[in-house]
Amino acid sequence: MTLNPSVSASAFQALWEISIDQIASADRGDIDLWCPKLKDIAQAFYSLGACASTLDPAGLFQPEFAPKDSEFPEHLSGAAGIKIEMTEETLSPFVLAATLDNVCKFLTLCAVSHPHCYLDQERLALLTLLCRVGLDRSLRSQPSVDLQQLLLFLLEGIQDWPGKLPELCESLCHVSLHHHNLVAAVHSFPDTTPRGRQLRKNLSLCFMTKLLGKTQMAKSLLQKENQLEQLGHLLPLTKPAALKKGLQKELSLSEIPGSGQLEALAELDQEACYLCYSLLTLANAIVTNQAVPSRHQRTLSQLCIQLQQHISATIREDSRLMYRTQLKDLAARTYIKWQGLLTRGWLQTTLPAGLE
Repeated sequence: MTLNPSVSASAFQALWEISIDQIASADRGDIDLWCPKLKDIAQAFYSLGACASTLDPAGLFQPEFAPKDSEFPEHLSGAAGIKIEMTEETLSPFVLAATLDNVCKFLTLCAVSHPHCYLDQERLALLTLLCRVGLDRSLRSQPSVDLQQLLLFLLEGIQDWPGKLPELCESLCHVSLHHHNLVAAVHSFPDTTPRGRQLRKNLSLCFMTKLLGKTQMAKSLLQKENQLEQLGHLLPLTKPAALKKGLQKELSLSEIPGSGQLEALAELDQEACYLCYSLLTLANAIVTNQAVPSRHQRTLSQLCIQLQQHISATIREDSRLMYRTQLKDLAARTYIKWQGLLTRGWLQTTLPAGLE
């Protein structure tokens, strides 16, 4: 399926028909289905041309033989999109997307028909790898339904979910260095199940602590039930002026010629607003779209005040700086959403059952 793109579709069709026949002819509960091991899956992505050090920065996978690795600029792994190097035969994004869809379809078949083929630790490693693959820039323009479906089944099959959730979040924190990619990683997981929503909330909280330089807080945050309270400690830190000040410390303006300092400061302002936009998007994922229970309504009310005080009120719009307007618009929509959740929660606790 992955060694030769010209026969990939035929190879997948043959593998699919063989597997379906095995499932149909097997006795109940005794399915002798070939399920690829982790090294087989990793080798498939390496065969498609993925750079080993970029695809698997944490070293979770060990291919059966040395992958064809190429030099990969370090700065690209932290850019707004990860680029998986492809061989000459797989230069077409459509060919790559189709092959990856077929891989996901077969792995979904394995996870559904043979739920014990991957242990919890293997599922965690596979979730991290697939999330990393989904950040490829050529694939981002055409989201894969098959990939999301596979992620859903892998999540639902984890046996020790409470125990593995913190470990999964910690592993996913290494998928990228750039906040744009981290937001995309959160959105790659479905929010249609309780586990998916729980992962989104906890993962967004971990990503916010990472981006704000509070990584030591991540483990203790995951051990507490009320993520809204933890968000209350982080939201004031997302103030654009504070973010700009932090970015300015990393950039030595004294080394920049006088003529270029104004331009550098303008770029810092844009980058700070861009980072604030991502952080606010992650905060929205923590709050979710569900009505807030009465015991958390006061906390959400405080978050609304913080949002107005630290973000909306501090952004000075300019007709030449559209990125500020976009950030202020997101803050306004977020405020309206959170106020709506407060109203829904209040109605559910005050009105008779069914009347709301």
